Amino acid sequence: VEVRQWRGEGIVPRDELIQQAKCAQGLLCMLTDKIDKEFIDSVGSNVKVVSTMSVGYDHIDISAAKAKGIALGYTPDVLTDATADTTVLLALAVARRAKEAIDAVRNGE
Repeated sequence: VEVRQWRGEGIVPRDELIQQAKCAQGLLCMLTDKIDKEFIDSVGSNVKVVSTMSVGYDHIDISAAKAKGIALGYTPDVLTDATADTTVLLALAVARRAKEAIDAVRNGE
């Protein structure tokens, strides 16, 4: 198994992602990577699976992947606990007037 990882700054340029995916059997992409019909047609028939590191998969053309027999994967419910935790934290902060308390401490009140 050979794993290739983008080590550059920012997102992978589309042409670089296509070039690297041409010799891959699987692709683990980000939400910022548009996996559309053009991409799927460009990478050839080697790619058998595309998985995204996101809850949603709107950036993947499902019908184009299905037509080429590419299996899809995503990470449902990965943010459920973090979202619930943040909601409780914000509710407590509002109920305890945390912002006003922090401002009072900073102003020496």
